[in-house]
Amino acid sequence: MRTLAALMRGTTLCAPQVGVWTPAVRGGDAVDGGRTLGTLNVLGRRITVTAPVGSSGEVVGASRRGPVGYGEVLVEVGERTAGSELQGAGTGTGTGTGSAGGHAVRSPIDGIFYRRSSPDEPAFVNVGDTVAVGQTLGLVEVMKTFNPVRAEAAGTVTAIEAGDQQEVAVGSVLLTIG
Repeated sequence: MRTLAALMRGTTLCAPQVGVWTPAVRGGDAVDGGRTLGTLNVLGRRITVTAPVGSSGEVVGASRRGPVGYGEVLVEVGERTAGSELQGAGTGTGTGTGSAGGHAVRSPIDGIFYRRSSPDEPAFVNVGDTVAVGQTLGLVEVMKTFNPVRAEAAGTVTAIEAGDQQEVAVGSVLLTIG
């Protein structure tokens, strides 16, 4: 199943493409980057929609099941309260923003992030690996063109925020180097 991050517009998380929306969250649920919000059925294919990296709060409103257009509001997020729950939390590889004592490596463009050069090759980097300036950390594919994401700082990979073959938006945190 393919995974896409919702579009973040202020306090709303919006549809990353046209489809039939089925929510997996309800009012009061906690939302953090990587959390599964629901699914989109697009021409018979199910696409998991997750909260984008950097989102945090509590669901104060969610769209009902039904057709949605690109950019339509799926989930309204407010401030988190003590009772918010993490039921059905997403399975992303990380949820941080890179701001907690590390250098956030961000996507330079919208596209699909790849952690490896081909399915039978090992990942470019893993948590705990030491990287040098200029080292390739992953690839972002746009229209069959693979753009390398290179380290701008030396250090140790402390978190990998984007999953392999996950759709990412420009500025999304891909990984953190500490």
